[in-house]
Amino acid sequence: MTPLRKKFIEDMNIRNFAESTQKAYVSALVRFSQYFKRSPEDISEEEVRKYLLYLSQEGKIHPASFRQIITAVRFFYTVTLGREWMIRHLPFPKAAKKLPEILSREEVRKLIRASRSIRDRTMLSVAYGTGARVSEVVHLRISDIDRAQRVIHIRNGKGRKERRAILSPQLLKMLEKYWLECRPKDYLFPGLEGGAVNESVLQRVCKDAALRAGISKRVYPHILRHSFATHLLEQGTDIRTVQVLLGHSHITTTTGYLRVTGHLLSKVTSPLDALSTR
Repeated sequence: MTPLRKKFIEDMNIRNFAESTQKAYVSALVRFSQYFKRSPEDISEEEVRKYLLYLSQEGKIHPASFRQIITAVRFFYTVTLGREWMIRHLPFPKAAKKLPEILSREEVRKLIRASRSIRDRTMLSVAYGTGARVSEVVHLRISDIDRAQRVIHIRNGKGRKERRAILSPQLLKMLEKYWLECRPKDYLFPGLEGGAVNESVLQRVCKDAALRAGISKRVYPHILRHSFATHLLEQGTDIRTVQVLLGHSHITTTTGYLRVTGHLLSKVTSPLDALSTR
C-alpha cells in the first residue's frame, strides 16, 4: 500500500466512514489513477475535468456511481491532499428523484415463506422487521438482541451511528427458534470463517426467494427497508418515528417515502370539499 493510499484511508477512518464507503472510495480513486497511468497527486485540474467528462459521456456508468466517484475525488483532493482549489469548480450532477421500489405486504410474506432454510427466513425477517440496511443485518451479534427491552441494537449503522430497532413478538419468536436450531455463538448470522456472513449472501437469499415465490419485481435487501418504511407510514406511524427507526440524519430523506404511500393520499380530504361551490 502506498503512503498516499494509506493516508487517504486514515482520513476516512478519522471521519468514521463506513467500511463499504471506504472500499468504494478507494476503488474510485484506483480507477481514476489507472485512467491516467500515474499517481493522482500528479494530475492537473484540467485533467480531472476531462476524466469526469469522459465518464459522463463515454464511460457508460450509472449516475449513482458517477456521483460517488466525484465525491471520492473531492474528498481526496480536499482532505487528503489539501488542494480544495483543484475541485472547487467541479460540477456536481443532480441526482434524479426516483420513487423507491417497494413490495406489498403479501409479496413480503411470500418472499419470507419461499426462503430455503430457517437461517434465510430469519435473515429476511430481520431485514424487513427492523428496516435495517444489509450491512447492519449481517453484522448483528447475539448480544444485540435485547429481549427485556424488546429492541435490537444496531451498532454498526451508517456513519458508525447506533440506534435501536423494533423487536416485535413475532420476530423474537422466530429468532428464538433460529437460535435453538442453529446455535450461533457471536454473530447472529456467522460466516464460514467465524466472522459475520458476507453481504452478498443476503443478496443471494433475496434473489433466490423471489424466484421461488414468483415475484417479478427486482428483489434485493434494500427493497425490504423501503417496504418497512412505507408500510409503517401506511399504518399510521408518524414520520418522525420512522426517521428514528431508519436512522436517517435528515427527515427530508424519510419524506421520500410519503410519495409512494398512495393509501395515505386517498385518506386526505381536499380543502375544496369544505367549500360550497353551488
